[in-house]
Amino acid sequence: MKRVLLKFGKGNLQRGCDSVVAELVAGHQPMQRTGSLPPCPDLVDLYSQWQSLYRARTQNQGTRIHLTSQTGVRFSESEFQAVSLRLSQALNDWLDSDGFRSIDQALRMEFHRSDTIQFIIETNDPCLRRLPWHLWSFFDDYSNAETSLSALDWQECKLITRHRNRVRILAVLGDSKGIDVKADRQLLNSLPGVDLVFLDQPNQQVLNEYLWDKSGWDILFFAGHSQTEADSGHICINGHERLTIVQLKNALSRAIENGLKIAIFNSCDGLGLASKLSDLNIPRVVFMREPVPDRVAHSFLKSFLQSFAEGEPFPLAVREARERLESLEGEFPCASWLPLIWQNPTAPALHWNDLYQQTSKPSPQIQSRRSLRFQLGCVFGISAAITGLIMGCRSMKMLEPVELAAYDRLVRQRPAEATDPRIVVVEVTQEDTNEYDYPPSDDTIARLISNLEQYQPAVIGLDIHRAKERGTGRELLKQKIDSNPNIFLVCAYSSTDENLAPPPFLNEEQQINQIGFSDLPVDNAPPKIQQDRRNDVVTGAELATESLMVRRQILSYSPELAASPSSCSTPYSFSFQLAFQYLYQIGIESIAVNENQQWQFGSTVFQELTPRFGGYQSLEGLSSQVLVNYRSNPPGQRLTMHQVMTGQVNPSSIQGRIVFVGYTAPVARDYLTTPYGTMAGVWVHAHMVSQMVSAVLEQRPLMWVLPQWRHFQWGDMLFVFTWSLAGALIGWGLSSRSFVHFSFALVLVLALLYQVCLTTLVRGGWLPLVPAASALITTSAVTRGFKRFHVSDDVAEQQ
Repeated sequence: MKRVLLKFGKGNLQRGCDSVVAELVAGHQPMQRTGSLPPCPDLVDLYSQWQSLYRARTQNQGTRIHLTSQTGVRFSESEFQAVSLRLSQALNDWLDSDGFRSIDQALRMEFHRSDTIQFIIETNDPCLRRLPWHLWSFFDDYSNAETSLSALDWQECKLITRHRNRVRILAVLGDSKGIDVKADRQLLNSLPGVDLVFLDQPNQQVLNEYLWDKSGWDILFFAGHSQTEADSGHICINGHERLTIVQLKNALSRAIENGLKIAIFNSCDGLGLASKLSDLNIPRVVFMREPVPDRVAHSFLKSFLQSFAEGEPFPLAVREARERLESLEGEFPCASWLPLIWQNPTAPALHWNDLYQQTSKPSPQIQSRRSLRFQLGCVFGISAAITGLIMGCRSMKMLEPVELAAYDRLVRQRPAEATDPRIVVVEVTQEDTNEYDYPPSDDTIARLISNLEQYQPAVIGLDIHRAKERGTGRELLKQKIDSNPNIFLVCAYSSTDENLAPPPFLNEEQQINQIGFSDLPVDNAPPKIQQDRRNDVVTGAELATESLMVRRQILSYSPELAASPSSCSTPYSFSFQLAFQYLYQIGIESIAVNENQQWQFGSTVFQELTPRFGGYQSLEGLSSQVLVNYRSNPPGQRLTMHQVMTGQVNPSSIQGRIVFVGYTAPVARDYLTTPYGTMAGVWVHAHMVSQMVSAVLEQRPLMWVLPQWRHFQWGDMLFVFTWSLAGALIGWGLSSRSFVHFSFALVLVLALLYQVCLTTLVRGGWLPLVPAASALITTSAVTRGFKRFHVSDDVAEQQ
């Protein structure tokens, strides 16, 4: 764990801090940066307002403090929220001042966002101690960082770890009038492997005797009423006795000398208690900055103990428990502001298992390194090492081309699916362009739309760019589009070509709601395209000249992210617009962006691709994308432009359908590559719309991968490790058999792996076939060689 001392010296908010020192003291190369902070009396006033409103808000909520009456303070929920926001903004504005910015920037350059960091605010100023330091924007960017307080004067603390296999906790349950400390008792009792002693409303003499216990305590816990007055604090140990830290000085000092590492005051307004305890050189104190409602105290204690006991470092366990209080802030505003840590800067990093040492003797060491247990341990280690090596190569994109090729092969081997009855594609064939010219005139397109409208389609998608006027009929085409909101056109946001812009006759509302971008994300693009486009997105013009693989579909994006200014301002793709309009017409109205910022139609969530998704290891992550779950057959019925123009159409085949109009004529050069081979662009869009509609209406599976945490594909790693172990078992079990037998068994298991991946893909799951097969083969070969080497070694020793 890395540790930063943020020293404010004798500075304060009224006079400013002429010298602020940030010093790295643990877990890294030593570093020191200096800066300054200007006076900011407004922060003092804002905190005073916030504190007054907070205490007025909580005075009737069963807080663990006797005196919370705020006479003359009229509470306003909106005013409290406004003051809380202004306090947060003022704190960050103060810390963004010129004199302090160099410290902030140096820290951000020094630390990775995954680093575990403890900030210790070193000051004697009461106002600086009271500030909600956790609201500093630095902590938003560094999720494994937590803040704590310290006085200017401190000395090294010497920790004693007792030789025992249980954590000793002294739990003092003080005056509980008006609050429920039974819940604290139950939470402590639920901890595994603890030696727990409860003192229920003890008097001073009893408490002193237990603190002097020579066996020592690891944790001192107090629940009940407490309060800070001036710079000191007191705890109510029973209904008539209240004690200060000074009154317990000798007993607490002896408890610290005997190994006390943490004091937890799950009570109100504990800053004065922590400050006085630090004078006794205690390593750590957890306390609440203000009056704490009972439910908040219970929730914090439960989350903290659970996280700490499960292995989280002490400060991160406090942060996690503090942040979990956010769920209660609808009833208890600013609950997550309350918990604080007081930390001796010399106290080492602390985990739960650091509180004790196991006294049981270790198991006897294995006498022979060639024993079965040793060899099996090596086999397990080989499997883990090879899994890590392969997943590392994967993360560097070394396996991506092979994985994508394997994915395409699996896609092609899925069983055939029926044609989607909701989709109709009107192809503009080469014969049509010979008859109606290329590109068709506006008058021809308007007549085509008129002929389609008489059959009452649900939606018409025109995958033909109409930026420039073509022949006659522009006004007629405009009238058709103005009169029918179910007609959608296309534009391209990733190109500055005027031919790919939206039709100029569309108004601002139509350019958002009646047009969709036709840009498609592609893989394995040639170098020329790589240089001219951004985020692996191509326009129709580029598709005309290059053979590009389309496996993904963009649902939406922010126009501000376009590589260059574009008149194509719609944030929605062509396929998204058509699918949404169709679903809306049939009653699927509950479309929204859920809490995970993912599109949701009805109960169907379109989980967007993360930068690492299956075999992909570096997707751009800026637009909302999903994999295209292609159908093995064309996704809809095929008609030609000539058939529609001459009325050679069965009306029932179009009524209520989603109708696409687009080129398949070679002259348009609108072709690209898919896992099922070369396909016209209009048919790719049809596949995309069919995927969305089928997923919502029929729960046809969307493409998914095994679970992962952020960029860590732990589900894939576990899958690969499982097959790596299978390879180890083959190599181990057949090490004495011939190579033919070994190879035959390996091929059988590879065939099983392939079938598992294919069966899962039919259900929408993309499993890591190539990494698993690589691990299976490599581990089996290495394990076989390892076993044969040690067997021959053993024989030689016996001889």
